[in-house]
Amino acid sequence: DGNFHDSQINIGGTIQPRGQRTVLTVSSRRDLDRQIVKSDSATVFLPSVDDFEIPQHTQVGVCTIEGLLRQAACNLEKWQAERLRLGDVDNFHRCRCVFSKLKRI
Repeated sequence: DGNFHDSQINIGGTIQPRGQRTVLTVSSRRDLDRQIVKSDSATVFLPSVDDFEIPQHTQVGVCTIEGLLRQAACNLEKWQAERLRLGDVDNFHRCRCVFSKLKRI
């Protein structure tokens, strides 16, 4: 077997036209270990982290809550030098605050 896993999702039917809202309150470390499926049309909204949003068409697939948050933090941090180079200092500081909060979760 080799312990390899495929995280690709194949849609087996139609997607609901209005979607579904699911709320998760993280109250313990175990909650971060929950596996989720983030579809191409899903948005993740984190009101406790300065209303941060992981938009549609990003981070699609199967992962844990912790993995989703870590990847979001890495993606924000990756572009910090570019934000400074462009002179977008306000956004640089906002993003630094958000990815710092994401890493502490």
